[in-house]
Amino acid sequence: MLKVGILIDEMNAVSQLHNIGVEGISPWKVFYEAITTVLEKDYGTIDCTYHFYGALPPKYANLDQYYNRSNFFNALSKHGVNVHKGISEYRNGTLIEKGVDCLIAMDMLEMSVQYDMLFLFSADADLVPAVERAKKNSKVFAILSRQQPAKFIKTAVDAVVPLEAILKTIDEQYIIKLTKRAAV
Repeated sequence: MLKVGILIDEMNAVSQLHNIGVEGISPWKVFYEAITTVLEKDYGTIDCTYHFYGALPPKYANLDQYYNRSNFFNALSKHGVNVHKGISEYRNGTLIEKGVDCLIAMDMLEMSVQYDMLFLFSADADLVPAVERAKKNSKVFAILSRQQPAKFIKTAVDAVVPLEAILKTIDEQYIIKLTKRAAV
């Protein structure tokens, strides 16, 4: 049986979605399931694990935002998604997350010896060394919007899966369109 891991870098994925007019996907599980369904058509039954990487805002800065994000991560977990949390802090009024890329890189390397395929939804060039090492043991694919330059990731992975193609397989009711107000 084919073993597959799907890893989503939240900040990078959300940025790519916003660039193509999508606010988000709710629930996120349908995104993972869309990839799983396509793979099962090609390869038969697969063993697929779902991973989501993000960070909670500091509790001291905004309690409501902290609890909203905590509830979001809890909902992901209830849907069978493995949630990996980095840390974050505010610098000059901007939320900065730390440790997320490192978590993704370590998991990619660890998973590469156990999984046949890894799908990375991120265009972050910081992950290129991890991709290159993971490719020694596993096939590594990047999920990228056609509008995303990401030349370093594109050259490092075995192949690119267009984000837009995945979204076409998802029922419209789960795709939240970006409103003009949200785009500002």
